[in-house]
Amino acid sequence: TVEYLVNVTVSALLHERMHIDQNIMRATNKVAMRAVLSPSLDSSLNALISVQVSVIDPEEGNTASEKFRSKFSRVVEKLLKKAIKDRIDSSPSNPFGELEELGSLLASIDWMVETIEDVARIGGGPEELLTPSTSMTRHLLLELVRCNHREVRETVEDLGNDVKFIEPLLRGCEQELGLQPPPPVVVPSSSGDSSFRQRLEALKRQRESNGN
Repeated sequence: TVEYLVNVTVSALLHERMHIDQNIMRATNKVAMRAVLSPSLDSSLNALISVQVSVIDPEEGNTASEKFRSKFSRVVEKLLKKAIKDRIDSSPSNPFGELEELGSLLASIDWMVETIEDVARIGGGPEELLTPSTSMTRHLLLELVRCNHREVRETVEDLGNDVKFIEPLLRGCEQELGLQPPPPVVVPSSSGDSSFRQRLEALKRQRESNGN
């Protein structure tokens, strides 16, 4: 799996023997980037978030030292930022065009935010451990909002209670980019024989009209 490859290559990059031979280190770094860039965009981004959560969450049974986990977390952050930069460089107008399940990715981001807040609340890790996770989460959501603000906002609203922690971060990204949350889509209330499907169709038509 992508998670397994990321774990193996990042662990290898952090091995003390790796710094003896720079050629091997560069080669391993290339393998790590290939592990991230070769799969689908959905798989790569979700895998990096999953690995990061497993690194910072004390409930994952982490036995490595906090110092090692902090270094590991920083490398994962760098991999995600490099992956996004690669997409922006190769497709500046639509770097997330190959993303198939935005809702799933936003749910993963929400999971990451929840984990960060939980770990911080219980004092489960030092700032050095949580900072890379916070940084990569914000960076990813910021780029998603920059590229497709309306779709991100509408997807978060559609997910409702399935995402409970992402809203403050989303508003922060909107504020940083000088964006306002799109106005809520008004769905006519049901009356008489109006069906749920008719209301959904009205919602769809209004969204299509707003997008034109």
